[in-house]
Amino acid sequence: MPLPKPIGDGVDLRTLVESGTYIRESGAGVSTALNYPLNAAGTLEVLSKGPAIYHRYTSRPDVGSRVFTCGNFNGTWFPWVEH
Repeated sequence: MPLPKPIGDGVDLRTLVESGTYIRESGAGVSTALNYPLNAAGTLEVLSKGPAIYHRYTSRPDVGSRVFTCGNFNGTWFPWVEH
């Protein structure tokens, strides 16, 4: 299993559309303004095929390991939903 790719400072999660696993280890700079589901570090899993993109974000255990999903279909992003 490949290691997660780091999510850099100032990266909008909606720009991560290539299938794979990404990680933001620090909560500094994380913001809902950058389309994070909450202001907390965590792991983003991206599945992309054709016109569909699926995001699943899991926050770090120190903030409760909360899980959110959202998606994009034909260029339209839908809001995060907590599970």
